[in-house]
Amino acid sequence: MKYREVKRPAKIGEKIKIVNATTTREKYKNGDILTVSPRSCLYPSAAHVSEFEQPYILLSEYVVLEEIKDFALSDLEPCMVVKRRDGVLAIVANTKCDGLCFQTADRTFTSFRDYEEDIICKYNFRALDIMKVFGFSGRSSKATEISEEFREVLYERTEEPMVEEMTMEQICKELGRTVKIVKE
Repeated sequence: MKYREVKRPAKIGEKIKIVNATTTREKYKNGDILTVSPRSCLYPSAAHVSEFEQPYILLSEYVVLEEIKDFALSDLEPCMVVKRRDGVLAIVANTKCDGLCFQTADRTFTSFRDYEEDIICKYNFRALDIMKVFGFSGRSSKATEISEEFREVLYERTEEPMVEEMTMEQICKELGRTVKIVKE
């Protein structure tokens, strides 16, 4: 399971990671991962954990670990914003002709039919792969803006860098010219 670290007050049942242990009473240290328990607290931003009888862990000491789930095309809804591999932002729109699609600021559209369920563009056109998904805007005045502003990141694709092994002959053929390798 993958997690992202978020600086906010924790809710009951969530996992937190200690990043700045200060009021530890020698019970926890930086890097520890703990679960928030349902004990009442006078300090809304402090967390009580079930692993031991530590009164409270202050917000300044922890980050919340939010699970990052794999995102599917069917999870997308109108007014969500996505970022493509080429860095272009698009909003999910619903049209009469094509149904759900991605609309960019320059008014170009890409139909959902052009994507696999894992939000990778069909036809191997990698620039259009969806790399990041943002939720609904936190402000109604920004709900239909194609912007990351006031939107929570719901998904971010992580990939190993692509490495392609090639012989010198293949490199020359790919570039269409002779290549000489020099030391850096």
